[in-house]
Amino acid sequence: MKTSAAMNDEITARCTQIADAVVPEYRDGKRSYSCTGLVAKRWQAAWDGACIALDREPKVYRINSMEGA
Repeated sequence: MKTSAAMNDEITARCTQIADAVVPEYRDGKRSYSCTGLVAKRWQAAWDGACIALDREPKVYRINSMEGA
């Protein structure tokens, strides 16, 4: 049985994979983008959408992923 933390890590990782696929330019390493810029906002929207699609609350996982950064 998976622990809550392990499940949170899996959801966070999956949301990140999806957001990276939707907005690849945000983290492709070719250019640095502002965390408040349009590309970053698109990436965050993709991440939140992935979280919602996985039937989770984005705020909960966003906080958990920031703590590990």
